[in-house]
Amino acid sequence: QWQVGHELGTMEGDAGEITLQYVAVSSVEKLGEVLKRQCGTSKDFWLGTVVSSEHQELASKLPGLHVGPFWAAEAFTHCYASQSADPDADFAALTNRYGLGQRSKKPGRKCGAPGMIYLLLNQSGFSKLYKYNMELAAAPKAKVTKASKGDARKALGKRSKGSRASKTQPIDAELILDEATSPQQKKSRTAVVNDPLA
Repeated sequence: QWQVGHELGTMEGDAGEITLQYVAVSSVEKLGEVLKRQCGTSKDFWLGTVVSSEHQELASKLPGLHVGPFWAAEAFTHCYASQSADPDADFAALTNRYGLGQRSKKPGRKCGAPGMIYLLLNQSGFSKLYKYNMELAAAPKAKVTKASKGDARKALGKRSKGSRASKTQPIDAELILDEATSPQQKKSRTAVVNDPLA
């Protein structure tokens, strides 16, 4: 088991460490068992794939992993990962069986090569990402009429409906940064442990 974490400064200037435990799992089947055992029917998890052949390599990328609007180490407490000969097919099989978790859709990118499948979980209650998504779902949606939408566009000096506008993408895909840095630009700590139950 490896510990991957960020040291984050608080508003008062104190440094608090957020740690993500990395657990190497022996097979994709065991990863599915971990998901079933830890989550049951809950959708509070994040599955992903990465082209990587070693657990140490994936663990070194975790400090730069962004899921939704959060760093992975901020939103989750554990990362379980398994090597896979075909991560895309194994990812599809796991999501068909257990769902997408906190993803709003399947990822657009494919590994296309042997790699790793990882599972992010929070073992100390609901994850920060789950709470964020529940708040978004519970927030009242403002009803917009055509007239009010047009008036708002004119007031902001925006183009009319017929003009080409850029589409915004939903925040739901992970982003692995080449240079893994936390929001406060601090270095992470990494350590390895094999899970005897996985």
